[in-house]
Amino acid sequence: MLRSVAQADAEDAEGAPSSGLAPTTDEGLSDDELLARFGLTRFPAPVFLSGPVTVRFGNAPEDGLLPGTAPPFVAVQREWLDGLSWDGEGPFSILTVENLTSFHRQVREARQADVCVVYTGGFPSLTVLRALRHLLRAAPTPPRLFHWGDVDAGGARIAGHLEDSLGAAVVPHLMDASTVRRFGRAGRTADLTALSRRPGAAGIIARTIVETGLLLG
Repeated sequence: MLRSVAQADAEDAEGAPSSGLAPTTDEGLSDDELLARFGLTRFPAPVFLSGPVTVRFGNAPEDGLLPGTAPPFVAVQREWLDGLSWDGEGPFSILTVENLTSFHRQVREARQADVCVVYTGGFPSLTVLRALRHLLRAAPTPPRLFHWGDVDAGGARIAGHLEDSLGAAVVPHLMDASTVRRFGRAGRTADLTALSRRPGAAGIIARTIVETGLLLG
């Protein structure tokens, strides 16, 4: 079972789970964000991750190794992605996280030995998608793929984009109706008609918003 910061909160009696910083807006990405998403910046941002993986800096035996379990997380450069490998035989899970605060909380408060947590930074860039594809291919057995993000139209689109880009089913994490009813708020988001008809995670999240009338993020 995927451990959540909600469990850590319950153990520490600290309060409600939070999905992080400001939610993805429905107004689109800025020019800089759009360029970063498609990997068109001169120096693409590294991939933040934490979990049972090792990163090799090159192909020679003397090249360096970076353990993915180094606390609190590691920043994997684009040039290192082909050197990503899992530690052990699994089974493993991957948890993608939309928001930075949520990512920090997950890796610091709810770390699990069999889960690799990957920060997407909103819509995942091509570099993040490349890392996720590599992790999915390299796993000894197919990992389960979870996603934790904002419960709004943007969050539904991100989950759907992950499924479409990776060709893998995504399980929403802390985005269910009971969590939204407990911690959500009234708000406005984009029209959900088309999203709610979609199969997979995007449809699940959109229908949760319609069912509860609330947003979370």
